[in-house]
Amino acid sequence: EPAAGERHDQRDGDTDQQYEQETELWSYLVLDCSGSMGYAGEGRVSKLTYGSYVAAAIAYLLLRQQDRVGLLLAADGRPAYLPPRARARHLADLLAALDGARPRGTTDLGGALDQVSEAARRRSLVVLLSDLFDPSPSVVSLLRRLRARGHEVLVFQLLDRDELEFPFEELTVFESLETPERILADPRGVRDAYLHELACFLDGFSRACTDADIEYHRISTAEPLDVALTTFMHDHERRVRARAGRA
Repeated sequence: EPAAGERHDQRDGDTDQQYEQETELWSYLVLDCSGSMGYAGEGRVSKLTYGSYVAAAIAYLLLRQQDRVGLLLAADGRPAYLPPRARARHLADLLAALDGARPRGTTDLGGALDQVSEAARRRSLVVLLSDLFDPSPSVVSLLRRLRARGHEVLVFQLLDRDELEFPFEELTVFESLETPERILADPRGVRDAYLHELACFLDGFSRACTDADIEYHRISTAEPLDVALTTFMHDHERRVRARAGRA
């Protein structure tokens, strides 16, 4: 039979291991790589490039804390996937994957979120970076499901200033970045209707996230990157304190 001191040491070891398991973070970064993410207003980077920068910085911050970070690049078809790891070489793998990301095809966030749902066997952080131009109602349902299963979910909706303000003046051909569709329109005649529909869309998604206890942030690619990173760090520090309190 173990001595009292040995039993005490074993209990301490079990407690330490439990604490590490409860405070160690597994993260899944989901970056939308559909065609619409390739849009860039004059003098600005594309939404995809902006999202790649944000994802790279988040991965760096998490890996510095020895948390595990995974990446899914979501477009049509099965997403490219790097499973969560914390090894030193993993940051280089993540950066290479982000650097190689190209906008293509239609939006399929549902497939990527389904894959995260299957892979995330323990409590995890899921960060979605997307313009959310996915017509499928399953996106909100899948985000809700992830949150209901105890995962922490953070959504960055990335939009170009042109999409938010619709500053066009002259007769313009608007081309879809995901389909062959082209529309000739006078922006002055459709601006009010467009901005109204956009406001309804943005407010609806924001409310759905709030109702599901999902962190939602709308970011313009015209804003400095530190806006998104400061937002993430603020939320992350709060989550770390919460996990430490539970442990």
